[in-house]
Amino acid sequence: MFGLVAILRRYWWLVLATVLFSVLAAIAATLTASTVYTARSSLILASNDRAPDQDAVLAQGFVTYFNDPAYQSQLLANPKIGEGVTFEARAAASSPIFLVDATAADAESARSAASAAAVAFRTDVNRVREQRNQAAIADLEERINAILITGDDSQAAVMQVTEMQNRILQLQADRVNLLQELQLDGGVTQNSASAITNILLALLGGLLLGVLAAVAADSLPGAIRSRRLSTR
Repeated sequence: MFGLVAILRRYWWLVLATVLFSVLAAIAATLTASTVYTARSSLILASNDRAPDQDAVLAQGFVTYFNDPAYQSQLLANPKIGEGVTFEARAAASSPIFLVDATAADAESARSAASAAAVAFRTDVNRVREQRNQAAIADLEERINAILITGDDSQAAVMQVTEMQNRILQLQADRVNLLQELQLDGGVTQNSASAITNILLALLGGLLLGVLAAVAADSLPGAIRSRRLSTR
């Protein structure tokens, strides 16, 4: 400990210079940093025959898919999304809520981009299952019409039509694995650099670097010879 204090006394100027340089660099970075805005849209998985914790696991999978660079490039091709927008998706804690954050240079661009990205992702995810359900509904409706055209009013025919109508209602109410809108306009936050925070971090970082620089300078061969001469 006393050895470190002695080193700092000898190289106080190096420590001070390092701290001053770090603070000036932090001030310059703060002054040149631009303000950006982050808007949020939210979707939710709420399956009608599955526990919320199971939907939460699927939501995590959607987050990974959304954040994939390949999908991001496809998303940025959307004409409703301007240039210079960045996206990040995440799940809200361990819940089935899927959050989309869009960051842009102005608030309106961020808000419209977040909403457009959430709608596009919901459409992409839901398209396959909705098309499959619609095809099944169309097939059931054709089968019902075929029975009605024959005029068969037997109990067996009536029961068959009733079962198919119930199945159509089930398919229409099916929300399993489907993303639903929760809040497309979740607000916009302004993100600007904090001068006080940056300067405090620069002071701490500069002090640490200055101490390390002083110790390193003291370990150089020239510094060792100088210390030996001064002790004679």
